[in-house]
Amino acid sequence: NKINSFRKGLTIIWLALPFLLLFVPLNNLSSWGDLCLSKLIGNIECIGCGLTRSTIAITQLKFGFAWELNKLAFFIYPFLVMIYFHILGLIIKKPIFGFLKKFY
Repeated sequence: NKINSFRKGLTIIWLALPFLLLFVPLNNLSSWGDLCLSKLIGNIECIGCGLTRSTIAITQLKFGFAWELNKLAFFIYPFLVMIYFHILGLIIKKPIFGFLKKFY
């Protein structure tokens, strides 16, 4: 069945995402330049600057470096983990956090 094959493939990809983040070199992320419009246009750091790098650093258990990049990531990361598992549950048809269905 094509739908079951697609669902299995999607599950494998979704499960692999956090493990792929373990191998992202944080040093190279800074060399990509700024993508923040606030920084590009007005040269002003916004509250989200460094959030992606900080989230990746938390995934790699580099908490000190993550704290330096953006302290907000420590508040957002638990929600990202919860949403990750909720979407995984939707893919395998066993919702983990059913209360999140209220929001969509």
